Amino acid sequence: VVVGALAASPASPLEMSLARWFRPYYGLADMGYAYRFYSPEPPPTPVLTATLTFADGSERKVRLPDRSLRPRLLYQRQMALANTLYVEVDAARREPPMPGHPHDRWARAFARHLCRLYEGEGCKAVTLHAQMHLVPELERVREALSRPGASGVDLDAEEFYTVPEWIGDYSCDAF
Repeated sequence: VVVGALAASPASPLEMSLARWFRPYYGLADMGYAYRFYSPEPPPTPVLTATLTFADGSERKVRLPDRSLRPRLLYQRQMALANTLYVEVDAARREPPMPGHPHDRWARAFARHLCRLYEGEGCKAVTLHAQMHLVPELERVREALSRPGASGVDLDAEEFYTVPEWIGDYSCDAF
């Protein structure tokens, strides 16, 4: 576990060479990507939006991760799920999927979960979109905070989100 934590970027050549021996173990336990996540510079966060369509034609949006979720550990879990789904979709965009291996199994699993969760309310279809929540530049945050009476930077402003990318449409009847 220690080698996995030390080998995450940024790491020295020695740390990375040691980690090479243990990579299968912490890869199997899905531990490699989260170490040093917040330093020295955190990456953008994937945000998934599911549009649920109901039998009466109404729609509801579900966001993953849900910022209002408590306890915060559940929010962290949703962030990990959103990241896993986004990584799968991004990989499928870059290279063709292997035969017999669906390129959207996480997306289908999430859509199936939402269909079952909202089945009692008449959910008929789920459309998934993904976008990245960008981190503002540190200088901009410092500048905003240095002004007299400053309120800081609105991290949820539209400028910090990329354009949503369509992942797929999923009919609840297919599950």
